[in-house]
Amino acid sequence: MAIPVSYSATPQVLDAVGAVKVTEYYGTSKLDNVYTYLRTYVENGSLVFSITSFEKAPTPESRTAAAFSFGSLERSIFISCNAQGKLTASLFSRQSEKDLALGPVSIPAALVTFSVDEQGEGWSFTTRLPAEQIWQWFAAKLVPGSVFAGNVYKYCEGEDAFGAAFPCKPGVWPPAQENFGEFVVVPY
Repeated sequence: MAIPVSYSATPQVLDAVGAVKVTEYYGTSKLDNVYTYLRTYVENGSLVFSITSFEKAPTPESRTAAAFSFGSLERSIFISCNAQGKLTASLFSRQSEKDLALGPVSIPAALVTFSVDEQGEGWSFTTRLPAEQIWQWFAAKLVPGSVFAGNVYKYCEGEDAFGAAFPCKPGVWPPAQENFGEFVVVPY
């Protein structure tokens, strides 16, 4: 079943949109399976998203990430950030059943925030994939009815262990497209 993602002509409050939680864990991390989730919506064709991680004192190696593929599954983007705001984004191409790095790309800077709520202390990063870049890199437009693929991850640099929202094949490190779930854009 595809995860619905709202389409809106105006900015939305990310706390008011649905969440996709990291529930699949692979290996044992020093992070101890941190509670993490993704919130996302489409604003005029741009994908706006935030990933929240509940950690009291995140180290620079502690990262959250999302990978997305739009249009055909021949390309994907992997976006990762730590609580210090170190954002990285790279494009990948699907070739011979492997995802090969095409190299880093530039996306808008991450806004990092810290908060406390009923879940505990945590941090989030928020950014967007502008509609122009989605078109340039994927030849795709996000409108109601569009379907795209992706996953959200929690990991620690230097470790093989990680968590994901959608099940992952053993031994296949993100952002492998065979580990992606499905999202569908719906009218707000």
